[in-house]
Formats: sequence, C-alpha cells, structure tokens
Amino acid sequence: MKKVRAVVMALVCMLCLSGCVRFNASIDVKKNGKVDVSMIYAAMSLEDYGFGGDMFDEETVENFENDGWTVEPYSEGNFAGYKLIRKDVEIKELAESLKDNDTDMVNMNSFKVTKDGLKYVIDWDLDGIGELSELQAYKSYFDMSGGYLTVDINLPVKPSNHNATKVSDDGKSLEWDLLSPDMDGIYLEFTLFSFIWIFILCGIGLALAIIVVIAILVIDANNRKKYARS
Repeated sequence: MKKVRAVVMALVCMLCLSGCVRFNASIDVKKNGKVDVSMIYAAMSLEDYGFGGDMFDEETVENFENDGWTVEPYSEGNFAGYKLIRKDVEIKELAESLKDNDTDMVNMNSFKVTKDGLKYVIDWDLDGIGELSELQAYKSYFDMSGGYLTVDINLPVKPSNHNATKVSDDGKSLEWDLLSPDMDGIYLEFTLFSFIWIFILCGIGLALAIIVVIAILVIDANNRKKYARS
C-alpha cells in the first residue's frame, strides 16, 4: 500500500512540476451564510506519461458521494479528471467535509472556517499542495500547458480583509492564483448581515415608535381633559 501511495504521489508531483494539472475551487457565498461549491481536479492524460489509472480511486469517489458531493467526470482539451459539486451547505460544514475527504493532490485538513457573530474568517494553509514554492517556479509551464491552481470566492458583500491576487471591480469576487510568488495561504474576512434580523429589528423599532406616539397622544388627551375641567 505504501508503494502504491508513493507511486501516486510521485506521479502527482511530476505532473505538477510539468504544469500538466488543473485545480480550481470555486465557492459562492450566499447572504444566509450557506455556499455553493465546485472543485476541479484534472490532469493531462496519464497514459501520455506511461501510467494508467485515474486521479481518484473508487473509494475516494465513494467517500465524496457519501458525504453529499456530486462527482462528475471533467474533460476539456487534453485534461481529464473530476468535478465535485455541493450546493447550499453551511460554511462550517463545508470545512468539516473537506477534512473528511482529504486527497493526495491538495491538503484539505488545513482549510479552516471560524465564525464570530456575523463575521466569518476563511484561513487555508496551502503548504499541502506539493511543494508550493517549487510549483511557483514552474508557473510558465502551467501557462503553456493550460494548467492552473486557483481558488475563487464570490461574496454578497465586500470583504473586510483578504490576500487575494485578483479582485473584481465591485470588490466582491476574489481570485487566488496559488502559483503567484510568495503565495502560501488564503485568508479572507467578511461579515454577513442577516436580513431576517434586520426586519425583526425594524419591526421592533416600528412597534416601539408606535407605542411612544400612542403614549404621547394619551398623555396629551388626559392633559386636555384636566385643563377643560379646570
């Protein structure tokens, strides 16, 4: 078993260093704190390198499916692999799911999400993606072959802090190019405002305002009666 794992790891490293892999994690955060996620794991045809087999074994695919992921074949040009999809999941639950389904290609155990009130923090240490500093030195090979290692996060609000390598004009869509120099992790802070609580607070405020107005009118009416009697 150790020999098989060593061969797989050597293959993954060789493909990474030749720029012949694709990895993308795309996370769409909703206003209610839930997310839609899709992840692509792909490589150029393994047969081209004298290896057979697949990027995921049957057990890995089964583990993802049992945990609520939809696993689809991915194919584009000379790249083939898998696309993993999960929708409407809590961010904290997503982090736990990724830890339970760690892969040789990417260390998901380092994907962490913390929540403090309405504030969320995503912290992903990327040391687990091979030797990231070495991969960054091979960025030109990735570009030539069509390979990439990227993470996209789309938010309903502007983040309060981040280290993204690319940001949309409205500041809500962020991209991390893992091959950028000195990139060693993903960090993101953002705050989600719950519209339900906003409506509740507005309702309470309106009710208090009505009570105050009624109280003022009642007091004024009583004072008028007193003046009229006097």
